Formats: sequence, C-alpha cells, structure tokens
Amino acid sequence: EKVMQVKQRIEQVQKRSDSREKEVEARATHIDGSLKMHAERFADFAVSLRVHDKRLEDAKAGHEERLDRLTASQNLRLDELARVQSCRVDEVVRSQNACFEQVTKIQNGRIDEITKSQAKASEDLSKTHKAYIDQAMHNLTSQFEELVRNEAVIAARRTAEERAE
Repeated sequence: EKVMQVKQRIEQVQKRSDSREKEVEARATHIDGSLKMHAERFADFAVSLRVHDKRLEDAKAGHEERLDRLTASQNLRLDELARVQSCRVDEVVRSQNACFEQVTKIQNGRIDEITKSQAKASEDLSKTHKAYIDQAMHNLTSQFEELVRNEAVIAARRTAEERAE
C-alpha cells in the first residue's frame, strides 16, 4: 500500500509537473509571441524612424537651400538698395552743389548790381555836390560882385556927395 501511495504521489507530482510544464510552455509560447510581436513593432518603429529621419534631413536640406537662396536674394537686394541709395545721395549732392552755385551766382550778381548802383549813386552824389558847390560858388561870386558894385556905387555916391559939398 505504501508503494501504491508513493506511485500515486509520483503520478500526482508527474501530473502537476506535466501541467506546470504545459503552463510554462504556454507562457513561453505567449511570451515568445509577445516578444515577436514587440520585435515586429520595434522593427516597424525603427523603419518609421528612419523614414522620419530621412524626411527631416530632406526638409532640413530644403530649408537650408531656401535659406541660402533667400540670403543670396536679400544680399542682392541690399546691394541694389545700397547702389540706388548711393546714386540718390550723389544726385542730391550734385543738385545741392548746383543750387549752391546758382545761389552764389545770383548773390554775386546782386552784389555786383548793388556795388555798381552804389558807385553810380556815389558818382551822382558827387556830381550833385559839385553842382551845388559850383552853384553856391557862382551865387557867392555873383553876390560878391554885386556887393562890390554896390560898394562902388555907394563909394561913388559918397565921393559925389563929398564933391558936391
């Protein structure tokens, strides 16, 4: 009976062992399937990452190209703007110089006119003064001559009155 019990126990242990082995195999199969599924997902994710990285690199290269083109375009525009502004500055300077020369000519012309006018006025004034002086001298001379004649007449009358007396 003890042998039977031991056999039964061995059988039970064997059954449990088989059951556990099947459970372990089922778990191992499940884990293996799960690992395969995760490995596939990881592989898909790695491929997706590579595709995404490639897209990012392409986009980066495209952006760098566009940035280079924009920079070159802006540099050309800035160069053109600088050239245009330089031309405008030159035009403004030439215009201002021309205006300054014109104003200087006008002022010099006016100064010449004023100088001529003042010289003429001075000459006219000198002539007028000379005429006044000549006229005054003539008047004085005439008055003096008249005075001398009057004195001569008075002296002649006195002399005649004295002779008559």
